[in-house]
Amino acid sequence: MNVMEMFPDDKYLQEEASRALSSICHEFPTAKDKLASKESIDTIMRVLRRHIDIEETVENTCELLCTLTVSKDVQSTIFKYGFHHVITEILVTKSENIRISQFVCCILRNLSTNKSKGYELAKIATIRQVVRSMIKHNLSEEIQIHSCVIFWNLSAELRRNADTILHTKIVDRVISSLQNFPASSIIQRVACGSLWSLMVNLEEVKLAAIEAGGIDALIVALVMYQTDLSVLENACGALSSLSVNSESLNKIVIEGGIGYIIESMRNNSSSTTIIIYGSIFLRNASIANKNYAEEASACASTIIRGMNEHLDDIYLQKECIGAVRTLAIHSETCKERILGANGLETVQHVMNIYRSVEDIQRLGSATLSLLSNS
Repeated sequence: MNVMEMFPDDKYLQEEASRALSSICHEFPTAKDKLASKESIDTIMRVLRRHIDIEETVENTCELLCTLTVSKDVQSTIFKYGFHHVITEILVTKSENIRISQFVCCILRNLSTNKSKGYELAKIATIRQVVRSMIKHNLSEEIQIHSCVIFWNLSAELRRNADTILHTKIVDRVISSLQNFPASSIIQRVACGSLWSLMVNLEEVKLAAIEAGGIDALIVALVMYQTDLSVLENACGALSSLSVNSESLNKIVIEGGIGYIIESMRNNSSSTTIIIYGSIFLRNASIANKNYAEEASACASTIIRGMNEHLDDIYLQKECIGAVRTLAIHSETCKERILGANGLETVQHVMNIYRSVEDIQRLGSATLSLLSNS
């Protein structure tokens, strides 16, 4: 670092020094702590700006920052002095260089985890540059992964202004990642998770997802990754979110969605996420169409099993009781299978455990009354 400070105009020296620091940090993780100071980050950023025309120096420096920005202290320094604007601009000036783009997206991914300042990246200009990088380097798995995680991390902030999501076509790029990398479990996981988070309570974003082919992409993820819990959980969550709308629900059903959701629930009853959001999906389907309720009857015993396996999860119990009641209302077959799986006793047991939880008592009482009148 001292050499970099002493000879700021020596292009060759800066290139070699930045390469050496990057290598040292990879080989000796403890070295990162010594570079986490404001002074060190300031020196690195000065090198980056002064030698922005030297590809190798920019590449080495961005690789170094990719390693350093895992640190919360480094993140704070970068945000405090506005260095994140310089980093984002590199996506524009060096857009042709795939390695630089990979490192910059990695830096932004790390910065997006910062709970106090990460929201500053949710500006339309920054998001637009990330999206453009995804398009420019659409065959780079690394860039697609980093970008999807950035959107996922920033989803709560992005949902405050749906126009940013819509105008930058984030959803289109996330779904393209799902479609273009079907064999990458990492992309399937982060893209499904990002899509799910971006759609929460935003009907216009859900519509954009449908128009971009999101339903097909999510169904493919369910089919291909029946043994990958992290992919299944996010895909089930996203499909559950889409099932609120009758039009999208019908499209999901036509693609065999009910069967795939049921299979996921049967094979993964240990996952509270799959049981919860699978139950919500089946409840929505049953309300929309009695024929869907009949098909959903194949999962009645799985929902009851999930309730018994996760007695300590209040949210799961509430959603499952609600699903059991809805299924029983809309399908006699469902009611019979719920009773055959000792659903009445299970609901009563849950109510006894959660005597002070009003929602469970209310839903449970209505469900017991319905199941008892058979």
